[in-house]
Amino acid sequence: MTLTATDQSPCTGSKSESITLNITPLGNISLSPVNAVVCSSEVIELDISVLIMTQLLWLLHLFRQL
Repeated sequence: MTLTATDQSPCTGSKSESITLNITPLGNISLSPVNAVVCSSEVIELDISVLIMTQLLWLLHLFRQL
């Protein structure tokens, strides 16, 4: 990204500065079923798909806390 400031009378000259901006997209997770009612003695099977794998460990940690 480059920002340039240009002169306005009576000033003269211009100044530019550049930076590299790295944007990391958020992970995308799909969970199926989305809604379910489960008793404490029952087992539920979930289908999970993750678009960005770097987010998977964080999401698994989050699910363990639930």
